[in-house]
Amino acid sequence: MKSIYHKVVSDYCAMAMTPIPMKFKSKQPAIENWTKFTIEDERDIERYFVEPINIGVLTGKPSNNLIDVDIDHPDALKCAPYFLPETYCIFGRASKRRSYWVYRVPHPGNRMSFAADRMIVEVRGNGCCTLFPESIHPSGEKVEFDNPKDFIPDRSTWAKLTQAAKQIAIATVLYPYWSRESHCRHGLALAVAAFLARRECKQEDVTKLVEAIAKEANDDEPEDRLRCVDDTFAAYAQGRSISGDEELIQLLGVELVGHIEKWVSGKASKKRKKSRTSSGSGGGAIDITTDAAAADAFATAFKDRLVYCNGQWFHREVQVLEPIPVEYVQGLAKHFFQDQVAKIAGGHLTISPLKTLLSRTRINAAVELSRSSFDVDAEGIDKDINVLGCIDRQSAWPELCRPRCSPASTR
Repeated sequence: MKSIYHKVVSDYCAMAMTPIPMKFKSKQPAIENWTKFTIEDERDIERYFVEPINIGVLTGKPSNNLIDVDIDHPDALKCAPYFLPETYCIFGRASKRRSYWVYRVPHPGNRMSFAADRMIVEVRGNGCCTLFPESIHPSGEKVEFDNPKDFIPDRSTWAKLTQAAKQIAIATVLYPYWSRESHCRHGLALAVAAFLARRECKQEDVTKLVEAIAKEANDDEPEDRLRCVDDTFAAYAQGRSISGDEELIQLLGVELVGHIEKWVSGKASKKRKKSRTSSGSGGGAIDITTDAAAADAFATAFKDRLVYCNGQWFHREVQVLEPIPVEYVQGLAKHFFQDQVAKIAGGHLTISPLKTLLSRTRINAAVELSRSSFDVDAEGIDKDINVLGCIDRQSAWPELCRPRCSPASTR
Protein backbone atom coordinates (compact mmCIF):
# COMPACT_ATOMS: atom_id res chain seq x y z
CA MET A 1 0.00 0.00 0.00
CA LYS A 2 1.35 3.39 -0.98
CA SER A 3 1.94 5.98 1.74
CA ILE A 4 -0.05 9.23 1.86
CA TYR A 5 3.16 11.02 0.87
CA HIS A 6 3.66 9.03 -2.32
CA LYS A 7 1.81 11.41 -4.68
CA VAL A 8 3.35 14.52 -3.11
CA VAL A 9 6.91 13.20 -3.43
CA SER A 10 6.22 11.95 -6.97
CA ASP A 11 4.90 15.39 -7.97
CA TYR A 12 8.02 17.08 -6.62
CA CYS A 13 10.21 14.64 -8.52
CA ALA A 14 8.24 15.35 -11.70
CA MET A 15 9.06 19.05 -11.22
CA ALA A 16 12.81 18.26 -11.22
CA MET A 17 13.07 18.64 -7.44
CA THR A 18 14.91 16.26 -5.13
CA PRO A 19 12.79 15.48 -2.06
CA ILE A 20 14.40 14.06 1.07
CA PRO A 21 12.80 12.59 4.21
CA MET A 22 12.84 14.91 7.23
CA LYS A 23 12.08 14.09 10.84
CA PHE A 24 8.43 14.64 11.73
CA LYS A 25 7.72 18.15 13.12
CA SER A 26 11.36 19.00 12.50
CA LYS A 27 13.65 20.69 10.01
CA GLN A 28 16.29 18.00 10.47
CA PRO A 29 16.96 15.41 7.72
CA ALA A 30 15.95 11.89 8.71
CA ILE A 31 18.86 10.24 6.86
CA GLU A 32 22.63 10.50 6.76
CA ASN A 33 24.44 11.89 3.72
CA TRP A 34 21.25 13.72 2.82
CA THR A 35 23.05 16.13 0.47
CA LYS A 36 23.71 13.18 -1.87
CA PHE A 37 20.29 11.55 -1.60
CA THR A 38 18.39 10.71 -4.79
CA ILE A 39 15.21 8.81 -5.51
CA GLU A 40 15.86 6.07 -8.05
CA ASP A 41 12.32 4.70 -8.35
CA GLU A 42 8.97 4.46 -6.57
CA ARG A 43 10.30 1.85 -4.18
CA ASP A 44 12.59 4.49 -2.68
CA ILE A 45 9.57 6.67 -1.94
CA GLU A 46 7.87 3.82 -0.06
CA ARG A 47 11.12 2.97 1.71
CA TYR A 48 12.12 6.43 2.94
CA PHE A 49 8.88 8.40 3.22
CA VAL A 50 7.10 6.41 5.89
CA GLU A 51 4.57 8.35 7.97
CA PRO A 52 4.82 10.26 10.13
CA ILE A 53 7.47 12.14 8.19
CA ASN A 54 8.25 15.60 6.89
CA ILE A 55 9.30 16.36 3.33
CA GLY A 56 12.31 18.49 2.51
CA VAL A 57 13.67 19.49 -0.88
CA LEU A 58 17.35 19.91 -1.68
CA THR A 59 18.10 23.35 -3.06
CA GLY A 60 20.73 24.22 -5.65
CA LYS A 61 22.04 21.85 -8.30
CA PRO A 62 20.35 18.62 -7.06
CA SER A 63 16.95 20.22 -7.80
CA ASN A 64 17.77 21.80 -11.16
CA ASN A 65 19.13 25.00 -9.57
CA LEU A 66 16.23 25.58 -7.21
CA ILE A 67 16.71 28.57 -4.87
CA ASP A 68 14.71 29.32 -1.72
CA VAL A 69 14.48 32.77 -0.13
CA ASP A 70 13.55 32.10 3.50
CA ILE A 71 12.04 35.15 5.24
CA ASP A 72 12.29 34.79 8.99
CA HIS A 73 11.75 38.18 10.65
CA PRO A 74 8.10 39.43 10.96
CA ASP A 75 9.04 42.87 9.62
CA ALA A 76 10.90 41.22 6.74
CA LEU A 77 7.62 39.55 5.74
CA LYS A 78 6.13 43.04 5.34
CA CYS A 79 9.06 44.30 3.29
CA ALA A 80 9.75 41.26 1.08
CA PRO A 81 7.04 41.83 -1.58
CA TYR A 82 8.56 45.21 -2.44
CA PHE A 83 11.87 43.67 -3.45
CA LEU A 84 11.53 40.01 -4.45
CA PRO A 85 10.74 39.08 -8.07
CA GLU A 86 7.37 37.46 -8.69
CA THR A 87 7.08 33.69 -8.47
CA TYR A 88 4.21 31.24 -8.24
CA CYS A 89 6.07 29.03 -5.78
CA ILE A 90 5.39 30.69 -2.43
CA PHE A 91 4.48 28.93 0.78
CA GLY A 92 4.48 29.24 4.56
CA ARG A 93 2.41 28.41 7.62
CA ALA A 94 -0.47 30.03 9.50
CA SER A 95 1.67 32.39 11.60
CA LYS A 96 4.10 33.15 8.74
CA ARG A 97 2.28 33.17 5.44
CA ARG A 98 4.38 33.64 2.30
CA SER A 99 7.66 33.19 4.18
CA TYR A 100 9.30 30.98 1.49
CA TRP A 101 9.78 32.25 -2.08
CA VAL A 102 11.23 29.72 -4.52
CA TYR A 103 12.95 30.30 -7.88
CA ARG A 104 15.25 28.69 -10.42
CA VAL A 105 18.50 30.43 -11.33
CA PRO A 106 21.21 29.61 -13.90
CA HIS A 107 24.21 29.55 -11.54
CA PRO A 108 23.27 29.17 -7.85
CA GLY A 109 25.57 30.05 -5.01
CA ASN A 110 25.58 28.33 -1.63
CA ARG A 111 23.92 30.35 1.12
CA MET A 112 23.73 34.00 2.09
CA SER A 113 22.30 34.95 5.48
CA PHE A 114 21.37 38.42 6.71
CA ALA A 115 21.03 38.70 10.49
CA ALA A 116 21.10 41.40 13.16
CA ASP A 117 19.86 40.48 16.63
CA ARG A 118 18.12 37.54 14.94
CA MET A 119 17.91 36.00 11.50
CA ILE A 120 16.17 38.25 8.97
CA VAL A 121 16.37 36.50 5.61
CA GLU A 122 18.37 33.73 3.95
CA VAL A 123 19.01 32.80 0.33
CA ARG A 124 19.57 29.06 0.15
CA GLY A 125 21.32 27.36 -2.73
CA ASN A 126 23.81 24.52 -3.02
CA GLY A 127 24.22 22.32 0.03
CA CYS A 128 20.93 23.34 1.69
CA CYS A 129 17.44 21.95 2.07
CA THR A 130 14.04 23.49 2.77
CA LEU A 131 10.98 22.13 4.55
CA PHE A 132 8.27 21.88 1.87
CA PRO A 133 4.45 21.72 1.97
CA GLU A 134 2.71 18.64 3.36
CA SER A 135 5.12 18.86 6.30
CA ILE A 136 4.41 19.90 9.88
CA HIS A 137 6.56 22.77 11.11
CA PRO A 138 8.19 22.37 14.58
CA SER A 139 5.57 24.87 15.81
CA GLY A 140 2.87 22.32 14.97
CA GLU A 141 1.56 24.34 12.02
CA LYS A 142 1.10 22.81 8.59
CA VAL A 143 3.33 24.08 5.78
CA GLU A 144 1.12 25.02 2.80
CA PHE A 145 1.44 26.55 -0.65
CA ASP A 146 0.03 30.02 -1.18
CA ASN A 147 -1.62 28.64 -4.33
CA PRO A 148 -1.72 24.83 -4.20
CA LYS A 149 -3.01 24.64 -7.79
CA ASP A 150 0.01 26.37 -9.31
CA PHE A 151 3.36 26.42 -7.57
CA ILE A 152 5.85 26.35 -10.43
CA PRO A 153 8.98 28.38 -9.52
CA ASP A 154 9.72 31.41 -11.70
CA ARG A 155 13.17 32.15 -13.08
CA SER A 156 15.55 34.72 -11.68
CA THR A 157 19.28 35.11 -11.02
CA TRP A 158 21.41 34.62 -7.92
CA ALA A 159 22.50 38.27 -8.10
CA LYS A 160 18.92 39.57 -8.20
CA LEU A 161 17.82 37.40 -5.29
CA THR A 162 20.77 38.26 -3.06
CA GLN A 163 20.31 41.97 -3.86
CA ALA A 164 16.63 41.66 -2.95
CA ALA A 165 17.55 39.92 0.31
CA LYS A 166 19.99 42.72 1.10
CA GLN A 167 17.26 45.31 0.52
CA ILE A 168 14.85 43.33 2.69
CA ALA A 169 17.40 43.18 5.52
CA ILE A 170 18.12 46.91 5.43
CA ALA A 171 14.42 47.76 5.23
CA THR A 172 13.72 45.44 8.16
CA VAL A 173 16.15 47.18 10.53
CA LEU A 174 15.02 50.65 9.39
CA TYR A 175 11.29 49.98 9.53
CA PRO A 176 10.78 50.17 13.33
CA TYR A 177 12.54 53.55 13.51
CA TRP A 178 10.61 54.86 10.53
CA SER A 179 7.33 53.72 12.08
CA ARG A 180 7.69 55.12 15.59
CA GLU A 181 10.05 58.10 15.14
CA SER A 182 7.92 60.18 12.77
CA HIS A 183 9.76 63.39 13.70
CA CYS A 184 13.07 61.85 12.57
CA ARG A 185 11.98 60.57 9.15
CA HIS A 186 13.43 63.44 7.16
CA GLY A 187 16.81 63.15 8.88
CA LEU A 188 16.73 59.37 8.63
CA ALA A 189 16.06 59.52 4.88
CA LEU A 190 19.00 61.90 4.43
CA ALA A 191 21.33 59.81 6.59
CA VAL A 192 20.40 56.52 4.90
CA ALA A 193 20.78 58.00 1.42
CA ALA A 194 24.17 59.52 2.29
CA PHE A 195 25.44 56.34 3.92
CA LEU A 196 24.48 54.20 0.91
CA ALA A 197 25.65 56.76 -1.65
CA ARG A 198 29.15 56.66 -0.16
CA ARG A 199 29.17 52.91 -0.58
CA GLU A 200 28.41 53.19 -4.29
CA CYS A 201 24.87 51.82 -4.01
CA LYS A 202 22.69 52.60 -7.03
CA GLN A 203 20.34 55.53 -6.62
CA GLU A 204 17.45 53.49 -8.02
CA ASP A 205 17.99 50.85 -5.33
CA VAL A 206 18.07 53.44 -2.55
CA THR A 207 14.97 55.14 -3.95
CA LYS A 208 13.16 51.81 -4.01
CA LEU A 209 14.30 51.10 -0.44
CA VAL A 210 13.11 54.44 0.96
CA GLU A 211 9.88 54.32 -1.04
CA ALA A 212 9.05 50.84 0.29
CA ILE A 213 9.75 51.71 3.92
CA ALA A 214 7.80 54.97 3.71
CA LYS A 215 4.80 53.19 2.22
CA GLU A 216 4.82 50.33 4.71
CA ALA A 217 5.28 52.74 7.65
CA ASN A 218 2.38 54.94 6.45
CA ASP A 219 4.72 57.92 6.10
CA ASP A 220 2.59 60.99 5.36
CA GLU A 221 5.38 62.75 3.47
CA PRO A 222 6.79 60.17 1.03
CA GLU A 223 7.62 62.84 -1.57
CA ASP A 224 9.95 64.54 0.90
CA ARG A 225 11.77 61.25 1.60
CA LEU A 226 12.32 60.64 -2.11
CA ARG A 227 13.58 64.20 -2.54
CA CYS A 228 16.08 63.48 0.23
CA VAL A 229 17.46 60.62 -1.87
CA ASP A 230 17.54 62.68 -5.07
CA ASP A 231 19.18 65.69 -3.41
CA THR A 232 21.74 63.57 -1.57
CA PHE A 233 22.84 61.66 -4.67
CA ALA A 234 22.99 64.88 -6.70
CA ALA A 235 25.14 66.58 -4.06
CA TYR A 236 27.39 63.54 -3.75
CA ALA A 237 27.90 63.37 -7.52
CA GLN A 238 28.89 67.05 -7.53
CA GLY A 239 31.29 66.67 -4.60
CA ARG A 240 29.16 68.77 -2.27
CA SER A 241 28.66 68.05 1.43
CA ILE A 242 26.15 65.38 2.46
CA SER A 243 25.18 63.87 5.81
CA GLY A 244 27.91 61.97 7.63
CA ASP A 245 27.82 58.36 8.81
CA GLU A 246 27.62 59.61 12.37
CA GLU A 247 24.09 60.92 11.78
CA LEU A 248 22.92 57.40 10.98
CA ILE A 249 24.72 56.03 14.05
CA GLN A 250 22.98 58.64 16.21
CA LEU A 251 19.61 57.44 14.90
CA LEU A 252 20.14 53.66 14.77
CA GLY A 253 23.10 52.90 17.04
CA VAL A 254 26.50 51.48 16.21
CA GLU A 255 25.53 47.83 16.03
CA LEU A 256 22.75 48.18 13.44
CA VAL A 257 24.83 50.50 11.27
CA GLY A 258 27.65 47.96 11.47
CA HIS A 259 25.29 45.28 10.13
CA ILE A 260 24.18 47.50 7.24
CA GLU A 261 27.83 48.22 6.45
CA LYS A 262 28.59 44.52 6.15
CA TRP A 263 25.52 43.83 4.05
CA VAL A 264 26.23 46.52 1.48
CA SER A 265 29.89 45.49 1.34
CA GLY A 266 28.86 41.93 0.50
CA LYS A 267 29.81 40.40 3.83
CA ALA A 268 26.47 38.87 4.82
CA SER A 269 26.97 35.88 7.09
CA LYS A 270 25.28 33.45 9.42
CA LYS A 271 23.53 34.62 12.54
CA ARG A 272 25.89 35.59 15.33
CA LYS A 273 25.38 36.45 18.95
CA LYS A 274 24.44 40.01 19.72
CA SER A 275 27.15 42.06 21.39
CA ARG A 276 26.39 43.03 24.94
CA THR A 277 25.85 46.74 25.47
CA SER A 278 25.92 46.82 29.22
CA SER A 279 27.84 49.68 30.80
CA GLY A 280 29.26 47.35 33.42
CA SER A 281 32.70 45.79 33.46
CA GLY A 282 31.69 42.34 32.28
CA GLY A 283 33.66 42.62 29.04
CA GLY A 284 30.74 43.61 26.77
CA ALA A 285 30.70 46.68 24.55
CA ILE A 286 29.62 49.96 26.16
CA ASP A 287 27.34 52.48 24.49
CA ILE A 288 29.48 55.29 23.02
CA THR A 289 27.19 56.27 20.14
CA THR A 290 26.64 59.86 21.34
CA ASP A 291 28.92 62.45 22.93
CA ALA A 292 26.97 62.24 26.18
CA ALA A 293 27.04 58.43 26.29
CA ALA A 294 30.77 58.43 25.48
CA ALA A 295 31.44 60.94 28.28
CA ASP A 296 29.48 58.86 30.81
CA ALA A 297 31.26 55.68 29.76
CA PHE A 298 34.68 57.34 30.03
CA ALA A 299 33.84 58.79 33.46
CA THR A 300 32.69 55.40 34.74
CA ALA A 301 35.81 53.65 33.48
CA PHE A 302 38.26 56.19 34.95
CA LYS A 303 36.40 57.35 38.07
CA ASP A 304 39.15 56.03 40.36
CA ARG A 305 42.07 57.25 38.23
CA LEU A 306 41.33 60.84 37.24
CA VAL A 307 40.47 64.06 39.10
CA TYR A 308 39.65 67.49 37.68
CA CYS A 309 40.06 70.62 39.84
CA ASN A 310 40.28 74.33 39.03
CA GLY A 311 40.98 73.76 35.35
CA GLN A 312 43.69 71.14 36.02
CA TRP A 313 43.58 67.38 35.39
CA PHE A 314 45.23 65.00 37.88
CA HIS A 315 46.08 61.32 37.52
CA ARG A 316 45.99 59.13 40.62
CA GLU A 317 49.01 56.85 40.84
CA VAL A 318 48.69 54.72 44.01
CA GLN A 319 47.88 57.57 46.44
CA VAL A 320 49.66 60.36 44.59
CA LEU A 321 47.74 62.85 42.45
CA GLU A 322 50.01 63.99 39.64
CA PRO A 323 49.09 67.03 37.47
CA ILE A 324 48.68 65.99 33.81
CA PRO A 325 47.96 67.92 30.60
CA VAL A 326 44.61 67.55 28.84
CA GLU A 327 46.41 65.80 25.96
CA TYR A 328 47.20 62.93 28.35
CA VAL A 329 43.50 62.58 29.19
CA GLN A 330 42.60 62.66 25.52
CA GLY A 331 45.06 59.83 24.94
CA LEU A 332 43.40 57.75 27.65
CA ALA A 333 40.01 58.44 26.05
CA LYS A 334 41.30 57.48 22.61
CA HIS A 335 42.57 54.07 23.77
CA PHE A 336 39.41 53.47 25.81
CA PHE A 337 37.13 54.15 22.80
CA GLN A 338 39.33 52.04 20.53
CA ASP A 339 38.83 49.11 22.89
CA GLN A 340 35.05 49.61 22.93
CA VAL A 341 34.78 49.90 19.15
CA ALA A 342 36.90 46.75 18.76
CA LYS A 343 34.44 44.87 20.99
CA ILE A 344 31.48 46.09 18.96
CA ALA A 345 33.10 45.28 15.62
CA GLY A 346 34.71 42.02 16.65
CA GLY A 347 38.14 43.53 16.07
CA HIS A 348 37.30 45.02 12.66
CA LEU A 349 38.09 48.72 13.18
CA THR A 350 37.97 49.31 9.45
CA ILE A 351 34.15 49.36 9.46
CA SER A 352 33.68 52.99 8.46
CA PRO A 353 30.68 53.98 10.63
CA LEU A 354 32.53 52.71 13.68
CA LYS A 355 35.62 54.71 12.78
CA THR A 356 33.64 57.93 13.22
CA LEU A 357 33.43 57.13 16.92
CA LEU A 358 37.20 57.56 17.11
CA SER A 359 37.28 61.04 15.58
CA ARG A 360 39.13 63.87 17.29
CA THR A 361 35.80 65.70 17.67
CA ARG A 362 34.17 62.78 19.49
CA ILE A 363 37.17 62.22 21.79
CA ASN A 364 37.53 65.90 22.70
CA ALA A 365 33.79 66.27 23.28
CA ALA A 366 33.71 63.20 25.54
CA VAL A 367 36.63 64.49 27.62
CA GLU A 368 35.08 67.94 27.94
CA LEU A 369 31.63 66.62 28.89
CA SER A 370 33.11 64.18 31.43
CA ARG A 371 34.86 66.91 33.47
CA SER A 372 31.86 67.44 35.73
CA SER A 373 32.01 63.78 36.73
CA PHE A 374 35.65 64.12 37.80
CA ASP A 375 35.37 67.61 39.31
CA VAL A 376 36.56 68.03 42.91
CA ASP A 377 36.23 71.08 45.16
CA ALA A 378 39.55 72.86 45.59
CA GLU A 379 39.26 72.36 49.35
CA GLY A 380 39.62 68.66 48.74
CA ILE A 381 43.08 69.05 47.21
CA ASP A 382 45.71 71.34 48.74
CA LYS A 383 47.24 73.59 46.12
CA ASP A 384 50.71 73.52 47.70
CA ILE A 385 52.92 71.51 45.33
CA ASN A 386 55.17 70.51 48.27
CA VAL A 387 52.53 68.32 49.90
CA LEU A 388 51.21 64.90 49.00
CA GLY A 389 47.56 64.07 48.40
CA CYS A 390 46.43 60.80 50.04
CA ILE A 391 43.14 58.99 50.25
CA ASP A 392 41.04 59.80 53.28
CA ARG A 393 39.58 56.52 54.51
CA GLN A 394 36.35 58.34 55.40
CA SER A 395 36.06 60.13 52.04
CA ALA A 396 36.17 59.38 48.35
CA TRP A 397 38.56 62.30 47.75
CA PRO A 398 42.16 63.08 48.73
CA GLU A 399 42.98 65.30 51.66
CA LEU A 400 46.13 67.16 52.74
CA CYS A 401 48.17 64.87 54.96
CA ARG A 402 51.97 65.20 54.77
CA PRO A 403 54.92 66.66 52.82
CA ARG A 404 55.40 65.46 49.23
CA CYS A 405 57.47 62.30 49.01
CA SER A 406 57.61 59.07 47.07
CA PRO A 407 54.68 56.62 47.31
CA ALA A 408 56.90 54.12 49.10
CA SER A 409 57.42 56.49 52.03
CA THR A 410 53.73 57.03 52.73
CA ARG A 411 53.35 53.85 54.78
